[in-house]
Amino acid sequence: MQTMHMKKFNQLAELPLDYQVPDVIWGTIPITEAERQIIQSPIFTRLLEVKQMGVMSVGFPGAIHNRYQHSLGVMHVADQMLGMVKFVSADGTQMYLGNLPDIDQQVRQGLRIAALLHDIGHPPLSHVIEEALRKYPELLEIEVMPDFLQQLVYKGRYSHENATKFLIKNQKELSELLIHHLKGDVLDQLPLLAVGEADTYPYNLLNPIINGDLDADKIDYLKRDAHYCGFVATFNLLDFDQAIRIEQVDDNQNASPHVYVEERAIGAINAFLHSRYREIDEFHHSQKPRIASQIIINDIAEHLRTLSPDKRPALIEGLHLHYRDSDLSTLFDTDNERAKRLDSIRRGQVNYDEVFLKRSDSEEKPLEFFDFRPPFRLCLHTLLSYPPGIARVQTVLREKFDCDQLIVDIRTAKPPRFSLNVDVRHGFRPTIFTVSETTRGLLRDSIRNLKVHFYVPIGVEPNLEMPVILDCIEATSHWCSNRFYEKDGSIFSHHLLLLIFHALHEHAKQELKIIDSWIYGLWQLQSFVAKVCETAQVKCPYKNLDGDNADSDLVRDIEILTTLGLVIQRAVSVNYPTNDNMKYLYVDRHDCRLTDHGKKLCTTALLQAYDASVLEGIRKTINDLQNGSLEDLIQFAKSEAERSEADTPTENRGSDNVPTRSEIRNRTKRKSCLVIA
Repeated sequence: MQTMHMKKFNQLAELPLDYQVPDVIWGTIPITEAERQIIQSPIFTRLLEVKQMGVMSVGFPGAIHNRYQHSLGVMHVADQMLGMVKFVSADGTQMYLGNLPDIDQQVRQGLRIAALLHDIGHPPLSHVIEEALRKYPELLEIEVMPDFLQQLVYKGRYSHENATKFLIKNQKELSELLIHHLKGDVLDQLPLLAVGEADTYPYNLLNPIINGDLDADKIDYLKRDAHYCGFVATFNLLDFDQAIRIEQVDDNQNASPHVYVEERAIGAINAFLHSRYREIDEFHHSQKPRIASQIIINDIAEHLRTLSPDKRPALIEGLHLHYRDSDLSTLFDTDNERAKRLDSIRRGQVNYDEVFLKRSDSEEKPLEFFDFRPPFRLCLHTLLSYPPGIARVQTVLREKFDCDQLIVDIRTAKPPRFSLNVDVRHGFRPTIFTVSETTRGLLRDSIRNLKVHFYVPIGVEPNLEMPVILDCIEATSHWCSNRFYEKDGSIFSHHLLLLIFHALHEHAKQELKIIDSWIYGLWQLQSFVAKVCETAQVKCPYKNLDGDNADSDLVRDIEILTTLGLVIQRAVSVNYPTNDNMKYLYVDRHDCRLTDHGKKLCTTALLQAYDASVLEGIRKTINDLQNGSLEDLIQFAKSEAERSEADTPTENRGSDNVPTRSEIRNRTKRKSCLVIA
């Protein structure tokens, strides 16, 4: 296996890998002179004192590895992937991505340095600074914003990746090193490539290696974090050898490529996602590290709030560009209580404890997924989609329960946003969530991992009341929906789907006289959603609705709504036309409809969440679209009612005249959205 791997590695454009760095995960990492100089620079050695997993060591003593090690690992994995990922040109020609003539020595060196620098703007203690600024975005709202802060919240979106781009462009010593070793387009694209946003060929082909569903960053941190926490990640890098495809979609080389995987990679992807789920559930959600992180998040946010608008920008900049983990203690020099809490956590002591609501069975456990009715689960999911809502719940409950140190922690196992399609055969590429039951199960388990925790200092005993908590969460979810819409005219994607489903249900009941209607097929649904958003002038939350493949974000949202108990699905075996002698592939078509909980929600809570004119616009648009195809819908409903349950294709039953995919697509558009009993 090693010989095969090295053979591919040697086929890449040659680099003078004259130095070696020993690594506990990948063995030996070869590096160039340019990389050696970068990792010895002060801007990079800062990462030696930025722990990869923040305060995880309070629960897992071995988790003291740092982002310096991780960054070296990401560079190594990215380089290996260059010799493992297949490139598919617009005319169908395939070769290893690293064998493309345009991936020359400079481009390969650029990829390695981009991967090496991908975390250069990361603040200390893992993600606690980021979570504080996402929960309290008002801390970044400053009337006169310096250059760095403008870049940090570029286009209204905060991320440490923006700090990385800023540093690569503006840090003097680093810029001089890069100018000395890189030239031309490589140098120009490096800041974008380091965060997976390169926009010109061939660097755009490398984006998925840096920032994608199966990227070098995730592969390294899952392997490395598991090792230092005493577990084993059950996937291997070579599992993905030749399985990932980066496809040039048309003759425009600068367009974003399409990324998909071969069907044989499903087992490896399941192992990858299981490792991710286990890390979140068993490491990040372990009680002691979780409480410690939430304490620091709250203390940092409250400290930043006390600073004047002229001092706050400088501190936020320092946190991203200069601070090490140990420097955080200097934040609270004038605040003895916060300084004590941070010092205790650094010594492994967490002087907070979890408090529980009284239950009839006297069992002490947090509020969990199955404690809530389906509509209320959606409220919690809305808060998780908009972190300022969680901060607002905490503020309100502190006042209600007269406990100014109460911490509210709402979390799931971060359902994977996995956008890869699977090449089943002949260009039929469904999303992996509809191909793999294991992947779908991991998505649903991640959602069911929903919990609500309450933390207070040891010795404090607030009298928590369930009705007060539920009222606060429900009211805040409506507030989140309004704020989200006011910000840029967006509706939460899961809310939009529910509103569309309900309007279709009502239309079918009134015009087709069908009480329990089904929406046939995700492919048909995504075309319809695109039409509704365009006609009703609603900002569409999905990016790939008009393509030949299923939009994975839409599929994911339907799975989330199904798990929450608001939508029900059924799988029906149908034929899919092919271009070979087999004529058909027989695959599952996934239909869906609202549950009774979903219907009730759409006539109650969602009506309070958005302006009435927005909801009426969606309803009217759907009625107009459906009425424009009413005769087709009536005929289709009749034929479906008459059709037996036999396993016979709906289209051209018993005929040798196989329809093409474009013909089926045109019929789908003509019928609008197929809503039938």
